[in-house]
Amino acid sequence: MSSLIEAKNGMADLATKAKAVLADDTLTSVEQMTRLDAYAADLKGLSDTVSHHETAKRLMTGGDAAPEAADAPAATG
Repeated sequence: MSSLIEAKNGMADLATKAKAVLADDTLTSVEQMTRLDAYAADLKGLSDTVSHHETAKRLMTGGDAAPEAADAPAATG
């Protein structure tokens, strides 16, 4: 669970850094894009972590059951 929290905090931190880069008038457009591209790569890794946790949570609760399972008659026992 801590990696999920760390990923979400990392995403928020990257958003703050990106805003700071865009607000920095001393950087050229190329410098801004270079920094933002690096942040985008980091963001991809963090968002993958969040996505994996969400998928795991759905699987643990049965949220991604096969569609044919819903059509099958319930077993009686």
